[in-house]
Amino acid sequence: MLYESDAEEWTLATLLARRQQAHLQQFELVPVQEKKVVRLSHCKVHIYKPAKAGPLPVIIAYHGGGFYFDFVPLAESYYRHLANETGWMVIAPDYRVAPEHPYPAAVDDCYETYKWILQQGARVGADTSRVIVWGDSAGGNLAAVVTQRARQEGLNQIDHQILIYPAVDISSDHTPSFQRFKSGYLFTDAMMRFIRKSYAGKVDSRHPELSPLLNPDFRGLPPCLLITAEFDPFHDQGVEYIRKLAKLGIPVQHKEFYGVMHGFAGIRDIFPDENHELLTVVKKTLRQLEEQPGAHPAPPGWRGDRPLLAGEAASK
Repeated sequence: MLYESDAEEWTLATLLARRQQAHLQQFELVPVQEKKVVRLSHCKVHIYKPAKAGPLPVIIAYHGGGFYFDFVPLAESYYRHLANETGWMVIAPDYRVAPEHPYPAAVDDCYETYKWILQQGARVGADTSRVIVWGDSAGGNLAAVVTQRARQEGLNQIDHQILIYPAVDISSDHTPSFQRFKSGYLFTDAMMRFIRKSYAGKVDSRHPELSPLLNPDFRGLPPCLLITAEFDPFHDQGVEYIRKLAKLGIPVQHKEFYGVMHGFAGIRDIFPDENHELLTVVKKTLRQLEEQPGAHPAPPGWRGDRPLLAGEAASK
């Protein structure tokens, strides 16, 4: 976990140094039943399988890191642990990051990963009828955007979204929690301005695929488990996101973690009790999903786990 100095000026050199430092950090890599990597159009996708008979339900996990950290050792460590603890297959894309690749690169990679699971998941032992998206921080933003794009394109086969202190509005820093915790709690004003400019590029940061909280239409989105941390600039954004879902009657669960700051998930040596409690809440949600009868029908234009070929008829 990297804490920033309030006086530090953020530049490209600062960002690249932080990224390099994150790759030098060491975390325990617990063994999984199987680990493989596949390559999509522009990114690698890491697949973690637990020791459990398949087909396995799927967690598509989008890592955090301010849209500028790529797949660092912390993510590798946590997703191995997540697969073993839940018994679900974890699919984690090493999506392209800013500033080298501003929006929409990360969104496109994350959405392509989701579509790849629907098309090819059965070939890697996935139960494509049970798919959830998971994301922390910037990854929570991407998970929310994927659910909205999937709904928009008629491919909403997502059972649940699990969002951990998501940054769902990168355009604004005017909420009470942002003003209260914008310095000294992992973030600084300079850092946030630089990240916003680097990731959004020339696109208005109020665009719904940059700030999914600002999407005017939340209808038809999947149920949500949303985690907030007490000392987090993004706290109030998360609360507002869950409120907008609940207002439409979409099933939601909000779990607040008191006494901790943004970034605690996965840091098990520093926050062991909080991470144990987080997994307990997550596993309860996943068990409920496993007990629900019925699978998603193939979306229009699909057969089984692949798109229809020319001249084919849709499955009945």
